[in-house]
Amino acid sequence: MMHAQTEMDTLHYHVRELANEAHTQARCAAGDLDLGAKADVAKIHHELNQIGILTRKVAHQSGTLSSIGLPAIARDITLLAKLATTSCTKAIQAFLSQNAEEAKAAREDYATLTHIHRRLSSRFDSALGQPGTPVAALLAGWVVISSLAQIGGHSNRIASAIATRPQGETVSMMGTCS
Repeated sequence: MMHAQTEMDTLHYHVRELANEAHTQARCAAGDLDLGAKADVAKIHHELNQIGILTRKVAHQSGTLSSIGLPAIARDITLLAKLATTSCTKAIQAFLSQNAEEAKAAREDYATLTHIHRRLSSRFDSALGQPGTPVAALLAGWVVISSLAQIGGHSNRIASAIATRPQGETVSMMGTCS
């Protein structure tokens, strides 16, 4: 489970850096952006803030998960954390570079992430019915997998902001600060 915590610590730092970069670029380019582009930038900034909150929640709960003692669940949670990290990174990079192909790849990662989340949810349901199950660890697990799924959802919305733009239309956040 420490892998999931490490993934989330890394993602949290990365998201904070990119959120600050996006915020600075948007502020610098504020006069150059139309109202729709400003709204898109504000939405992306909100999504990044939400991802940052969720990464802290996952990192905090990951320590409790070691007492679950179910290797299949542990592997899937680690895989889910890696997919959330990959999807988020691709989505942010797609937004910053306005790359529709990268956005499409992030959305495909989200589809895989959703499938694994459903499988984990089913395993958690089954584990709760077993005698001697560490309930506190499973509840922490629910928080973690739900948060990872939400990170995927926020990443998907960031990617969708690029993937759904008409061909050739971009939101350039590059400007010059005086």
